[in-house]
Amino acid sequence: MRKIFFQFSLAIVILGMLNQVWAEGLFNLVNPAEQAVLSEHYVGITASSLDANNFTSVKHFSERWRAPYTPREGDNLAISFARADVTYAYKHWTVSIFHRQEIFIASSKGLTDMYYNNWNRIQPAVGSTYDISLEADGFAAQGVGLGRKFAWELGDSVRMAVGIGASVLKGKRTRMGRANGGAYSVLNGYNYSVNLYDADSSKTFLYMPQGETIGQGYAIDCGLTLKWQDGKQLDVVINDVMGEIVWRDLPASRIWVSSATASRDADGYTIFDPTLMGVNSRGKIIQKLNPKVRIQYGAPITANVTATISSEWMRGYFFPRLGMSYRSSPLLGLTLDFDSRFKSIGFGTRWRDIYLNARTQSLNFDQSRARGVELGWRFVF
Repeated sequence: MRKIFFQFSLAIVILGMLNQVWAEGLFNLVNPAEQAVLSEHYVGITASSLDANNFTSVKHFSERWRAPYTPREGDNLAISFARADVTYAYKHWTVSIFHRQEIFIASSKGLTDMYYNNWNRIQPAVGSTYDISLEADGFAAQGVGLGRKFAWELGDSVRMAVGIGASVLKGKRTRMGRANGGAYSVLNGYNYSVNLYDADSSKTFLYMPQGETIGQGYAIDCGLTLKWQDGKQLDVVINDVMGEIVWRDLPASRIWVSSATASRDADGYTIFDPTLMGVNSRGKIIQKLNPKVRIQYGAPITANVTATISSEWMRGYFFPRLGMSYRSSPLLGLTLDFDSRFKSIGFGTRWRDIYLNARTQSLNFDQSRARGVELGWRFVF
């Protein structure tokens, strides 16, 4: 997953715990309404990393795609998130420094099928048609954030907290790609016609002056938490509700490529001579950050067990989850959840102010299409 639109790795970084509640979800969103503890100072360190896709194992994503190959009809998704935060909180304010990396890829089944056939030297039936579409956005950035929490008592049974956070970003790396077209299989390959757009901060062009790509931007987060006296809780989190990175001197290509030109060699074999036209440039490009939403509701089943239902949302796609948590004491607890998009299972444990969560789609990690880990620690003083 890291090589199609990024050549840098999403390493698991050392982070800290921002939230009073357990870190949850696929995207590991930051909820400003849960960050500050009104009567305490604390320093939190959290780390999270997740790679997931619909069609092949995470381990082999950037290599030869191996069986089982499991594409969905329609769009197939691949995501990769990594984030590291160190946060200081006092009363209703938080200050943090962080590093974040994100990749989001949505491709048609036709494109993933062609890619899989090519890797595995599979010749499809002559005349098979393929819709080619691809949207990919990703970036790596460092930043500094400031958060503010507001809390109220709504009668005797409900507590409400609202939070807002703002951060400034220094872009380190970006890649944005689009592709649209079609293809059909012939005896010795494919005929195709595709329009491509590719902006890549690491790209260089011949006969073009060298430049230094610089990215600067901002992001706004917000959150709402409602807690009932009987243990029910509702959380609404929106990260990057507004946000962008302005890239200057960013290399980009717009290309049209076609294999429609055909000829025959001396032995009578058809030779396809691809036609390629386009333009390379450097310039200013504004990368809008993708808003990410999580809505989660939890209700106690027994004194020790709580059930949760939730979903995340990004770019028009939903990521539903069902979960359950168990607390044997105020200091020790366990969580379990299932996400229906990637069919992954999350396991978590917490002891005092330390937590560790892991996620996988298969216990055979070499074949797992989703793998993630998050950990955190909070020191209260």
